[in-house]
This record gives sequence, structure tokens and C-alpha cells, in this order.
Amino acid sequence: MSSIRIDTDFVALGHNNNAWNVVQCRSEFDQMLLNHARSTGASVYEQTKVESIAFSSADPGRPISVSWTHTPPPRKLEYRPHAWRNSFDYLIDATGRAGILSTRYFKNRHFNASLKNIAVWGYWRNVGEYGTGTPRHGSPWFEALTDESGWAWFIPLHNGTTSVGVVMNEKIVKSASDFSYSAPSYAGSGYRIVGDAGAFIDPFFSSGVHLAMTSALSAAATISASIRKHCSESVAAEWHTRRVSISYTRFQVVVLSAYKQIRSQSNDILSDIDEDNYDRAFSFLRPVIQGASDMGARLSETELQKSLDFCVNLFNPTTPEQHERISRRNDVARQLLDIAAPVVDPSVLEDTLNVGHAFYGDSAEDPANSSDCEKAIETRMVLNKINARRVVHPEYAINNLELEPLDGYVVKLARGRLGLTRSS
Repeated sequence: MSSIRIDTDFVALGHNNNAWNVVQCRSEFDQMLLNHARSTGASVYEQTKVESIAFSSADPGRPISVSWTHTPPPRKLEYRPHAWRNSFDYLIDATGRAGILSTRYFKNRHFNASLKNIAVWGYWRNVGEYGTGTPRHGSPWFEALTDESGWAWFIPLHNGTTSVGVVMNEKIVKSASDFSYSAPSYAGSGYRIVGDAGAFIDPFFSSGVHLAMTSALSAAATISASIRKHCSESVAAEWHTRRVSISYTRFQVVVLSAYKQIRSQSNDILSDIDEDNYDRAFSFLRPVIQGASDMGARLSETELQKSLDFCVNLFNPTTPEQHERISRRNDVARQLLDIAAPVVDPSVLEDTLNVGHAFYGDSAEDPANSSDCEKAIETRMVLNKINARRVVHPEYAINNLELEPLDGYVVKLARGRLGLTRSS
């Protein structure tokens, strides 16, 4: 099985333009979060399983109580589960891929036909290291398989082990595992759904923890908003659904763009993209991709493919050194290097770069012009990568839920006053 490199070095964009990911055993990270919740006053029950959820007879869509069993640590003579039942005002479903509300009760989970993949991975010791003798020594490594069937990862961990895995289409490995899914709703009267319990994307972009944290903060803020009467419960629930859907759709389009490059083909993906969510997530991109005069009222497959072609620049194989060189040049406008600036029309960017036939025609074959040609290609790759990164950059601001209004509201992040507030 042969492979080629895919670039996912977002540090190349500069340390001020990235959200850092601490690579360690996921179980340790989960335990840290659990311990923190306990230290802030949450009642934590381990070895506990939810058996069923009861709904209101007056409002059939509102959960009101949960039945659960707790299995205590084994003792000499007694070792049997204890059954309990609790009522509540609000329920947050964080049951991971099991997704109790979505799968068992609402039955609204939708599997993404374009990302029906299966992952196989393991943890290894005494393996080689990537980038020895270079600034990238010890960095993770990702490769696209040259038969266009998927991709592989090689991620060193802090404890001396290395995670090695491969993601391939289920048809090729003759196994079924619906790897990517979402739902039309993630909230309702008295409940919120967060993390993998509601939606999951192929791990190519490592977006799982980000989406879990974003949806968890959204759930906390919208429940607080409802309790504090910042808005009605129906408005708060709809805000949560839209917040989760927008974040999911942004990463979904980026991941699909990577797979389009890996597979070197354009699969029909219109059926996998919710048009309303796309409009909200990429409102700033549609006019750039289509041109305001040509943009139809409805989303088209052609427009989606153009979006993928734009986003694939996010994976341009650039290095931090290349970005540093471009930033020092006086002939490159500062706005083109600002990742927080608006997306630039690719045709305008191309004209600005003046990269055209002059660099790729006969003149490029002249050794005297080769340095200028290489410089132009490097500039083009760097600026196109920055421009594409702007698609998902709103997700990475530490206060992005305060900055991005939905239905006229933003999150109010203030200790003791968490909720929603009208956007200015």
C-alpha cells in the first residue's frame, strides 16, 4: 500500500492563528474533565448506565426523568447493580456515538453517504519518528493512500507510544461502519444533545473534541438563557441546534474537500449537505464562490464542488519558513496575510498575485526566471492557504460564540451571568 503526503501543518500559519491541541491519551483527558466537573460541585456517578428516558404526557417531546443502574465496586459477598430513577428540568445527552435520544427515541440520525468509512488503528512502541533532524521532528504525520482509498495517520503520544491508523471506504475493506452522521435537531423542550451523541465527522480534521466543547458551551449557555429568561425555551433550543449545525457543516465541507483531493474525483454530495446550514455556515463564501449575479436561490451541486475546490487549498503543503518569508515581503498586502480578514475572491487574489501564463509558459523554462517562478508559486500557495483557512477560522476564536450572532443572539460569557444576549 503506497501513499502520498497530505499537509495538515496549521502551525505554518503562525502560532497566533491556531488553537492548540494537546495530544495525549484520550482517557486521561476525559478523566481530567470528569475530575474538574466534580471539583466544581457536579455529582458524578461512575459505573452507571442509563436504561430508559421517560417523556411528558402533556409534551411528548420533553424528557422528564431517567431510569439508570449503578454497579458498585465488587465486594466479598455483595455485587449487584442498584436501580434508580431521577426527574429533572433539563437533560443534556452526552452519550457519545450511542446517542440515546437521537437513536433510540427520536430516530433522526442521518448517515453521510459521502463519508461511509471505517477506521482501524492501534498503539505501538519502538517505532520510528517523523522529521528527525528537522524543525518538524516528532510531529504527527498524515498520508493519503495513492490508490485513492483513504488516508493514514502516525501520531506520537506523550507516553512513548504512537497511534497508527488507517481510514478507508467501507466498500474497499468489505466492512460496514457508518462513520459520519448528523441530525436535523440537537435540542428541544428541556433537552440538549452535545458532542458525538448528536453528530460525528470523519476524524481527518480532528474536529471531534472541538465540536464537543462548542456544543457543550452552547448547551450550557442556552439552558442558562432559558432559566434566566433571556429568551424563550423554544428560541434557546433552536439557537443550540443552529450553533451545532453550523460548526458541523463547516468542518464537513473541509473534510469533503480533502477526500475530493484524496480520491481525485467529484462525488455527488448535495444530498449530504443541509442547505440552510450551508447558507449560515458559508454566507460569506457563497458570493465569493458563485459571484453575486450568478448565485441561484437554491444550493447546487456545482456550487458545492466549487466550495470544495476552494477549501482544498487549506491543505497546501507549506512550511512555517515559507509563511515567514512571505510575511517579510513588502510587495504583499498585509490584509492578504491576515487570517481574520474577509475571504478574498479567488479571481481577485489571482490577479493580485499576477500568477498566470507568464510564470507557467515558456518563460518559466528559462533558468534566469526559475527563481521568480518558484517565488510566485510559493506566494500563491501560502496566500491561497490563508484564504481557505478563513472558512473555519471563526470556529477557533476563543470567544467565537460571543462574536457570531445567530437569530439576533450571541452567547454571554460572564461568570454568574452565562446565557444569550441580543447582538448589537
